[in-house]
Amino acid sequence: MRTFRMFKSNFTKSAGSSLRSIAAIAMIAMLAVASGAWSPAWGKPAAASLWAGDTNNDKVVELTPSNLGSSGSPAPVILDSAGLGEPEGVAFDLSKNLWVSTFENHLVLEFTPAQLNDLGTVSNPTPAATINSTSFVELDGDTFDKDGNLWIVDYGANGVDELSKTQLNAGSNADITPAITITSSSLDDPNFDVFDKSGNLWVSSEDNSEIVEFAAEQLGSSGALTPKVVLSSNSANSLDEPGEMAFDSKGNLWVTNFDIGTVVMFAKKQLRASGSPTPKVTLSSSVFDGPWGLAFDRGHNLWVSNYNNGTIFKFRSKQLKKSGALTPPVILQGVLSGSYGMIFGPVF
Repeated sequence: MRTFRMFKSNFTKSAGSSLRSIAAIAMIAMLAVASGAWSPAWGKPAAASLWAGDTNNDKVVELTPSNLGSSGSPAPVILDSAGLGEPEGVAFDLSKNLWVSTFENHLVLEFTPAQLNDLGTVSNPTPAATINSTSFVELDGDTFDKDGNLWIVDYGANGVDELSKTQLNAGSNADITPAITITSSSLDDPNFDVFDKSGNLWVSSEDNSEIVEFAAEQLGSSGALTPKVVLSSNSANSLDEPGEMAFDSKGNLWVTNFDIGTVVMFAKKQLRASGSPTPKVTLSSSVFDGPWGLAFDRGHNLWVSNYNNGTIFKFRSKQLKKSGALTPPVILQGVLSGSYGMIFGPVF
């Protein structure tokens, strides 16, 4: 059991030319549609907010672009709806609705753009949809596939559930049957999931310190699956209680390591087969204290958050090319307490 899980139990549970510019904008739009969810498509940088779950305070925060430009203790926009019992997963659909999965009360909640735009006046809106299931145990990270279906990691059930786009559009449901439920003996307290560009689903598994891949062709129906690829820790603790993951523009996979305090990158070619590869890049920093959340902005800069003290850091894209102990150019403090999933999303 991860140290901060036990810590959390003491509280509530005990993101050129004019022609070339037009083409680039069109390509970004096509990539966003193909993703099935609002996402920071690689290309021309654009304004985006950093959204993060704050588990110890039962809220989700929005850090706007003006909050992210320099170090300090910014005042975020706060979403503190009563249904947010340890929010851990945050994801936007293409209509800019925010979907949040919660650990303590195992709910999936929807908040509309109108509600998010009005948080300065009403910080605790009633969710537009509240979804529960008797099969849900302790929900963690979530992510959308290219078709608009939401895949939710269930830490307590050692599995992943898919809520289809049709189910999401149907609104509240007190006892939904997920469209697909995947379990695996390779999952031991899983936390986060992410899709690669080929539609394969990658899941971080905490207690056995592994990253597993379920191939796109395995995701069509429920069942107990054997992952296509399993990445295990090597003798140097390449993986040690892995947390949030994100793919960069080249298809390399970046992962936080809570226990050892590193961020590692596995090159795209290292993801093709099971094994215990040495990461292509290993980042350390004196500011790391239980790194957990992780997200890329549209400028290819990497943002990392500590679970233990809630501090958020930015590392410039040029700092990510090789291993080393990094000094972040931007440090944000006093924003979170119990940082969890992060994603770049719309500005409200």
